[in-house]
Amino acid sequence: MHPISPKPPFQSPPIHPDNLLPGLRETFLFNLFQDKEHNNLRCANVQDYIIRYHLNVGYPGHCDKTEEIPYLLEIPKLVFPDRTWHFHMIAKNAGPNDAADFWCDDKIIYQFICNPQKYLPALKKRPCVFSLDLSTFQELPLPIVRFNIYLNRLYTQELQKQGVNTIPAIQWRDRKSFDFCFLGIPQGCPIAFSTIGVNAYNVTRKLWQEGVTEALRQIHPPVVFIHGDPIKYDFGSVEVRYLANQIIRRFRKNGR
Repeated sequence: MHPISPKPPFQSPPIHPDNLLPGLRETFLFNLFQDKEHNNLRCANVQDYIIRYHLNVGYPGHCDKTEEIPYLLEIPKLVFPDRTWHFHMIAKNAGPNDAADFWCDDKIIYQFICNPQKYLPALKKRPCVFSLDLSTFQELPLPIVRFNIYLNRLYTQELQKQGVNTIPAIQWRDRKSFDFCFLGIPQGCPIAFSTIGVNAYNVTRKLWQEGVTEALRQIHPPVVFIHGDPIKYDFGSVEVRYLANQIIRRFRKNGR
């Protein structure tokens, strides 16, 4: 009989080195197997970095090998919800066939990122959830856009891992972002776009149309969900479903 291995000096759930991004793998192994008394603090610091940079979420090793954008774990089940609500409102408002979405301010989305366990019970009851829509504005530098795309895919992985039927919301900045902003989405996967604010300017409408064209070319989705007003665009043979968002309806009805 083999002796029972002692517990590691930190209390967080153990993370296998193969699931870490390559840049941290050697550091993690070094701290794990060095002298315990000397390295307790270092091990705790490594765990702090793992949590701070979301390496304990999803499967960061299951990713594109160049950009390290996480892949979806599976193609989501195709369902057609009656309407959609922001994720933090569904517990009190949503009907049995209503979806949840993350088409809201980044600061609200970070409430989920900082504490996903708080929202998972309600999300698991939804027929589908549309994934995180963090900002990819034209004013943002490309590294920030890349990080927000990374978080989108990472938390799509995590939601799928938790049994939530998650349809990816697709974002981009401009042509410079096309090389990485559609990574991780398997071909034949249903996807969703937002048109909120797109019609305000000719340039934003043009950028939206270019991004949709590239997304359709790379992903070949059978169905596209649209959150917001219709925009003139020929989707060809792709089925298009417009989502009834209750928050937008309330805003337009009440003026606030």
